[in-house]
Amino acid sequence: MCSVSQYCALVAEILLAAELPDEAGTALDQADLLADAHGEGFTEPLRRLLRAMVVQARGEPAGVARAAAAQAKAISVERGTYVIARRAEELTAAISPSAGD
Repeated sequence: MCSVSQYCALVAEILLAAELPDEAGTALDQADLLADAHGEGFTEPLRRLLRAMVVQARGEPAGVARAAAAQAKAISVERGTYVIARRAEELTAAISPSAGD
């Protein structure tokens, strides 16, 4: 079963796949609120990864996107969510070094 914050995070991932980063950001804002309201901190690594993906998709400076991905990886490793940590590594590798730091 999926928690409410996890559901909103997954909606955000679908919106990212549909190339709708602003809407994905809104879904993540809702996921953050719901995680806080319902004590669903276990979704934080996924939410952090998706937030980094939103930053990249919005075309923010590469350094900002890399920092967000690094935070996602760190919290994922800390919490033992290694699949998400690996996705954060892949995101970092995909961020072009010349993408407007």
